[in-house]
Amino acid sequence: MIARNRESAGPSVAPADGTAALLHAEDATIPPRTAESFLTELRTRGVRRIDRVRFKANRTRLLSLSRDGRTLYVHTFFRTAPPDVLDAIALFLAARRRSPAHARAVAAIRGWGRLALRDHPDAVYARPAAEPRPGPCCGTPEQRRYLRDEYLRLNAERFAGRLPADLPIRLSRRMTRRLGHVRWHRRADGTRVVVELALNPDLFLAGNEAQLRDTLLHEMAHVEAWLEHGSAGHDAVWRRIARRVGCEPRACTRARIRRRARGAPPPARVP
Repeated sequence: MIARNRESAGPSVAPADGTAALLHAEDATIPPRTAESFLTELRTRGVRRIDRVRFKANRTRLLSLSRDGRTLYVHTFFRTAPPDVLDAIALFLAARRRSPAHARAVAAIRGWGRLALRDHPDAVYARPAAEPRPGPCCGTPEQRRYLRDEYLRLNAERFAGRLPADLPIRLSRRMTRRLGHVRWHRRADGTRVVVELALNPDLFLAGNEAQLRDTLLHEMAHVEAWLEHGSAGHDAVWRRIARRVGCEPRACTRARIRRRARGAPPPARVP
Protein backbone atom coordinates (compact mmCIF):
# COMPACT_ATOMS: atom_id res chain seq x y z
CA MET A 1 0.00 0.00 0.00
CA ILE A 2 0.98 3.63 -0.25
CA ALA A 3 1.30 4.90 3.30
CA ARG A 4 3.51 6.77 5.73
CA ASN A 5 6.05 5.29 8.09
CA ARG A 6 7.62 6.49 11.28
CA GLU A 7 10.77 7.87 9.74
CA SER A 8 9.31 9.59 6.70
CA ALA A 9 6.19 11.53 5.85
CA GLY A 10 6.36 10.91 2.10
CA PRO A 11 4.72 8.14 0.09
CA SER A 12 6.02 4.60 0.39
CA VAL A 13 5.51 1.11 -0.99
CA ALA A 14 4.76 -1.87 1.24
CA PRO A 15 4.50 -5.54 0.26
CA ALA A 16 1.36 -6.44 -1.64
CA ASP A 17 0.06 -9.55 0.04
CA GLY A 18 -1.81 -9.64 3.34
CA THR A 19 0.64 -12.03 4.98
CA ALA A 20 4.38 -11.63 5.41
CA ALA A 21 6.13 -11.21 2.06
CA LEU A 22 9.49 -12.95 1.61
CA LEU A 23 12.08 -10.68 0.05
CA HIS A 24 15.61 -11.58 -0.97
CA ALA A 25 18.59 -9.58 0.17
CA GLU A 26 20.80 -9.92 -2.93
CA ASP A 27 20.95 -11.31 -6.47
CA ALA A 28 24.17 -12.91 -7.60
CA THR A 29 23.62 -11.88 -11.22
CA ILE A 30 23.94 -8.13 -10.52
CA PRO A 31 26.76 -6.59 -8.47
CA PRO A 32 25.37 -4.82 -5.40
CA ARG A 33 25.04 -1.08 -5.94
CA THR A 34 26.25 1.58 -3.57
CA ALA A 35 23.91 4.39 -2.57
CA GLU A 36 25.84 6.69 -4.93
CA SER A 37 25.62 4.34 -7.93
CA PHE A 38 21.93 3.72 -7.22
CA LEU A 39 21.29 7.47 -7.25
CA THR A 40 23.29 7.82 -10.46
CA GLU A 41 21.13 5.19 -12.16
CA LEU A 42 17.99 7.01 -11.05
CA ARG A 43 19.35 10.25 -12.46
CA THR A 44 19.93 8.58 -15.84
CA ARG A 45 16.20 7.78 -15.72
CA GLY A 46 15.26 11.41 -15.25
CA VAL A 47 14.96 11.57 -11.44
CA ARG A 48 16.23 14.99 -10.33
CA ARG A 49 14.62 15.86 -7.01
CA ILE A 50 16.30 13.07 -4.99
CA ASP A 51 19.58 14.14 -3.36
CA ARG A 52 20.40 11.04 -1.36
CA VAL A 53 19.66 7.30 -1.23
CA ARG A 54 19.77 5.32 1.99
CA PHE A 55 19.57 1.51 2.09
CA LYS A 56 17.76 0.03 5.08
CA ALA A 57 16.62 -3.44 6.15
CA ASN A 58 13.16 -2.06 6.77
CA ARG A 59 10.59 -4.57 7.98
CA THR A 60 7.48 -2.68 6.83
CA ARG A 61 8.41 -0.70 3.70
CA LEU A 62 10.11 -1.50 0.43
CA LEU A 63 10.88 2.14 -0.27
CA SER A 64 9.76 5.54 1.01
CA LEU A 65 10.51 9.25 0.74
CA SER A 66 11.62 11.60 3.47
CA ARG A 67 9.34 14.40 4.64
CA ASP A 68 11.03 16.94 2.35
CA GLY A 69 11.05 14.52 -0.60
CA ARG A 70 14.84 14.70 -1.04
CA THR A 71 15.94 11.39 0.50
CA LEU A 72 14.87 7.99 -0.85
CA TYR A 73 14.88 5.17 1.71
CA VAL A 74 15.27 1.86 -0.12
CA HIS A 75 15.24 -1.70 1.17
CA THR A 76 18.69 -3.30 1.01
CA PHE A 77 17.65 -5.95 -1.52
CA PHE A 78 17.20 -3.18 -4.13
CA ARG A 79 21.00 -3.03 -4.34
CA THR A 80 20.74 -5.87 -6.88
CA ALA A 81 17.43 -4.96 -8.51
CA PRO A 82 17.26 -5.47 -12.29
CA PRO A 83 17.01 -2.42 -14.59
CA ASP A 84 13.26 -2.73 -15.10
CA VAL A 85 12.72 -2.43 -11.35
CA LEU A 86 14.79 0.77 -11.30
CA ASP A 87 12.63 1.97 -14.19
CA ALA A 88 9.58 1.33 -11.99
CA ILE A 89 11.15 3.21 -9.05
CA ALA A 90 11.86 6.20 -11.29
CA LEU A 91 8.26 6.12 -12.52
CA PHE A 92 6.98 5.84 -8.93
CA LEU A 93 8.89 9.01 -8.06
CA ALA A 94 7.79 10.94 -11.14
CA ALA A 95 4.16 9.91 -11.64
CA ARG A 96 1.22 11.68 -10.05
CA ARG A 97 -0.08 9.78 -7.05
CA ARG A 98 -3.11 7.57 -7.80
CA SER A 99 -2.50 7.94 -11.54
CA PRO A 100 -2.43 4.80 -13.76
CA ALA A 101 1.33 5.24 -14.23
CA HIS A 102 1.84 5.42 -10.47
CA ALA A 103 -0.23 2.26 -9.98
CA ARG A 104 1.81 0.41 -12.63
CA ALA A 105 5.05 1.40 -10.92
CA VAL A 106 3.84 0.21 -7.51
CA ALA A 107 2.67 -3.09 -9.01
CA ALA A 108 6.05 -3.66 -10.67
CA ILE A 109 7.97 -2.93 -7.47
CA ARG A 110 5.77 -5.24 -5.43
CA GLY A 111 5.83 -7.91 -8.11
CA TRP A 112 9.60 -8.12 -8.02
CA GLY A 113 9.46 -8.53 -4.25
CA ARG A 114 6.97 -11.39 -4.53
CA LEU A 115 9.13 -13.19 -7.09
CA ALA A 116 12.29 -12.91 -4.98
CA LEU A 117 14.24 -16.07 -4.14
CA ARG A 118 12.26 -17.66 -1.32
CA ASP A 119 15.06 -19.93 -0.18
CA HIS A 120 17.73 -17.25 0.05
CA PRO A 121 19.64 -17.52 3.35
CA ASP A 122 19.58 -13.75 3.83
CA ALA A 123 15.82 -13.42 3.31
CA VAL A 124 13.96 -10.92 5.43
CA TYR A 125 10.26 -10.65 6.12
CA ALA A 126 8.34 -7.46 5.65
CA ARG A 127 5.06 -6.93 7.46
CA PRO A 128 2.24 -5.12 5.65
CA ALA A 129 1.17 -1.84 7.17
CA ALA A 130 -2.02 -1.75 9.20
CA GLU A 131 -5.17 -0.72 7.38
CA PRO A 132 -6.34 2.81 8.27
CA ARG A 133 -9.24 3.17 10.70
CA PRO A 134 -12.02 5.73 11.02
CA GLY A 135 -11.44 8.70 13.29
CA PRO A 136 -13.45 9.55 16.43
CA CYS A 137 -17.04 10.80 16.18
CA CYS A 138 -18.08 13.86 18.20
CA GLY A 139 -21.80 13.33 17.52
CA THR A 140 -24.39 12.31 20.08
CA PRO A 141 -25.99 8.84 19.88
CA GLU A 142 -29.10 10.47 18.42
CA GLN A 143 -27.06 12.24 15.72
CA ARG A 144 -25.30 9.01 14.83
CA ARG A 145 -28.61 7.19 14.47
CA TYR A 146 -29.95 10.01 12.34
CA LEU A 147 -26.92 9.92 10.04
CA ARG A 148 -27.12 6.15 9.73
CA ASP A 149 -30.82 6.24 8.91
CA GLU A 150 -30.37 9.04 6.35
CA TYR A 151 -27.46 7.26 4.74
CA LEU A 152 -29.41 4.01 4.39
CA ARG A 153 -32.47 5.86 3.07
CA LEU A 154 -30.51 7.80 0.46
CA ASN A 155 -28.53 4.71 -0.46
CA ALA A 156 -31.77 2.88 -1.23
CA GLU A 157 -33.49 5.81 -2.98
CA ARG A 158 -30.63 7.39 -4.95
CA PHE A 159 -27.95 4.70 -5.26
CA ALA A 160 -30.09 1.56 -5.66
CA GLY A 161 -28.53 0.17 -2.47
CA ARG A 162 -25.10 -0.27 -4.10
CA LEU A 163 -23.10 1.52 -1.41
CA PRO A 164 -21.82 -0.44 1.61
CA ALA A 165 -24.49 -0.65 4.30
CA ASP A 166 -21.87 -0.72 7.07
CA LEU A 167 -19.86 2.30 5.89
CA PRO A 168 -18.39 4.17 8.91
CA ILE A 169 -20.01 7.62 9.23
CA ARG A 170 -19.00 10.21 11.78
CA LEU A 171 -19.03 13.88 12.75
CA SER A 172 -15.54 15.33 12.89
CA ARG A 173 -14.72 17.84 15.63
CA ARG A 174 -11.61 18.89 13.68
CA MET A 175 -13.54 20.15 10.65
CA THR A 176 -13.82 23.92 10.58
CA ARG A 177 -14.27 25.09 6.98
CA ARG A 178 -14.79 21.87 5.07
CA LEU A 179 -18.28 20.41 5.19
CA GLY A 180 -17.33 16.79 4.62
CA HIS A 181 -14.88 14.28 3.27
CA VAL A 182 -14.53 10.66 2.25
CA ARG A 183 -11.34 8.85 3.16
CA TRP A 184 -10.53 6.14 0.65
CA HIS A 185 -7.91 3.42 0.65
CA ARG A 186 -6.51 0.81 -1.71
CA ARG A 187 -5.60 -2.49 -0.08
CA ALA A 188 -2.46 -4.42 -0.92
CA ASP A 189 -4.41 -6.71 -3.25
CA GLY A 190 -5.77 -3.70 -5.17
CA THR A 191 -9.23 -3.74 -3.59
CA ARG A 192 -10.70 -0.24 -3.17
CA VAL A 193 -12.38 0.46 0.17
CA VAL A 194 -13.77 3.53 1.94
CA VAL A 195 -12.39 4.06 5.43
CA GLU A 196 -14.96 6.65 6.51
CA LEU A 197 -17.42 9.34 5.53
CA ALA A 198 -17.06 12.35 7.82
CA LEU A 199 -19.21 15.48 8.11
CA ASN A 200 -18.85 18.86 9.77
CA PRO A 201 -21.01 19.02 12.95
CA ASP A 202 -22.08 22.56 11.99
CA LEU A 203 -24.40 20.92 9.47
CA PHE A 204 -26.63 20.01 12.45
CA LEU A 205 -27.23 23.66 13.33
CA ALA A 206 -30.78 24.88 12.77
CA GLY A 207 -31.15 26.25 9.25
CA ASN A 208 -28.57 23.89 7.69
CA GLU A 209 -30.96 20.99 7.07
CA ALA A 210 -30.92 21.26 3.27
CA GLN A 211 -27.14 21.53 3.18
CA LEU A 212 -26.76 18.55 5.51
CA ARG A 213 -28.67 16.40 3.04
CA ASP A 214 -26.80 17.83 0.05
CA THR A 215 -23.42 17.30 1.70
CA LEU A 216 -24.27 13.72 2.63
CA LEU A 217 -25.27 13.05 -1.00
CA HIS A 218 -22.07 14.79 -2.16
CA GLU A 219 -19.91 12.48 -0.08
CA MET A 220 -21.94 9.39 -0.98
CA ALA A 221 -21.31 10.25 -4.64
CA HIS A 222 -17.59 10.13 -3.81
CA VAL A 223 -18.10 6.67 -2.29
CA GLU A 224 -19.66 5.37 -5.51
CA ALA A 225 -17.06 7.10 -7.68
CA TRP A 226 -14.20 5.50 -5.75
CA LEU A 227 -15.59 2.01 -5.26
CA GLU A 228 -17.04 1.54 -8.74
CA HIS A 229 -14.77 3.68 -10.92
CA GLY A 230 -11.57 4.35 -8.94
CA SER A 231 -12.24 8.10 -9.14
CA ALA A 232 -10.90 10.05 -6.17
CA GLY A 233 -11.75 13.67 -6.99
CA HIS A 234 -14.34 16.07 -8.34
CA ASP A 235 -13.84 14.87 -11.90
CA ALA A 236 -16.31 14.10 -14.67
CA VAL A 237 -17.15 10.71 -13.12
CA TRP A 238 -18.09 12.28 -9.79
CA ARG A 239 -20.02 15.13 -11.40
CA ARG A 240 -22.06 12.67 -13.43
CA ILE A 241 -22.98 10.76 -10.26
CA ALA A 242 -23.73 14.00 -8.38
CA ARG A 243 -26.17 15.13 -11.05
CA ARG A 244 -27.83 11.72 -11.11
CA VAL A 245 -28.44 11.60 -7.35
CA GLY A 246 -29.47 15.25 -7.08
CA CYS A 247 -26.69 17.07 -5.21
CA GLU A 248 -24.80 20.18 -6.29
CA PRO A 249 -22.12 19.01 -8.79
CA ARG A 250 -19.44 21.34 -7.45
CA ALA A 251 -16.41 20.85 -5.23
CA CYS A 252 -17.45 23.81 -3.04
CA THR A 253 -21.02 24.82 -2.41
CA ARG A 254 -22.37 28.29 -3.07
CA ALA A 255 -24.96 27.93 -0.32
CA ARG A 256 -24.73 29.98 2.87
CA ILE A 257 -23.92 27.79 5.87
CA ARG A 258 -24.63 28.70 9.47
CA ARG A 259 -21.52 28.31 11.63
CA ARG A 260 -20.88 27.95 15.33
CA ALA A 261 -19.22 30.76 17.23
CA ARG A 262 -15.51 30.25 17.72
CA GLY A 263 -14.92 27.93 20.69
CA ALA A 264 -18.55 26.78 20.89
CA PRO A 265 -19.15 23.04 21.36
CA PRO A 266 -20.63 21.00 18.51
CA PRO A 267 -24.41 21.21 18.33
CA ALA A 268 -26.38 18.36 19.88
CA ARG A 269 -29.67 18.89 18.01
CA VAL A 270 -31.07 16.49 15.44
CA PRO A 271 -33.07 17.82 12.46
